[in-house]
Amino acid sequence: MFADAYVDVPPQPNTCRGGTPEGGELHIVDVPLRGGGTAPACIQYCRVGLPPPPPPARGTPATETVSATPLTEPKRSAVPTPIATPYTEPKRKAVPTVVAQPFIEPKRAAEPTLLASPYTEPKRMAVPTPIVTSFTEPKHEAVPTVFAQPFIEPKRPAVPTVLASPYTETKRKAVPTAAAQTLVEPPPRSPR
Repeated sequence: MFADAYVDVPPQPNTCRGGTPEGGELHIVDVPLRGGGTAPACIQYCRVGLPPPPPPARGTPATETVSATPLTEPKRSAVPTPIATPYTEPKRKAVPTVVAQPFIEPKRAAEPTLLASPYTEPKRMAVPTPIVTSFTEPKHEAVPTVFAQPFIEPKRPAVPTVLASPYTETKRKAVPTAAAQTLVEPPPRSPR
């Protein structure tokens, strides 16, 4: 893609985007200014097309293979980058604000309130309360109390206490303590 031309479109993401009828693409690029510094501009980028291949030679049979000649693109002179002119958005006429009209709710005719007719609860017949008959618990025959017989534990013969005989621990021969030998750790071997 090569820069082709400036486009008279504000360099903003919502306007300078998409494609053009010529098959190019729009991009926002910072271009240098004459007084120094840079400024964003909307530039059209297009693809450089290659020239069509040469026509086949006359009389060449269809079965013969024709090798394509290498194509060397001619050198082009550098195109100076045009400096973008400052863009001033045109002034727009002020749109007058429409003032809302006051709204008055229309009066509605009063609806008469319906009075409820008096309600008299109908009289109910008294229900006689049944009288509970007296209840007499039948008499039970007395059950004689059984007295427990006295219990005397039978005597057991006394068991004589066995006295322990005195125990004297036998003397043991003293075992001599072995003195520890002095250990000298050998020096570590150097790796070969």
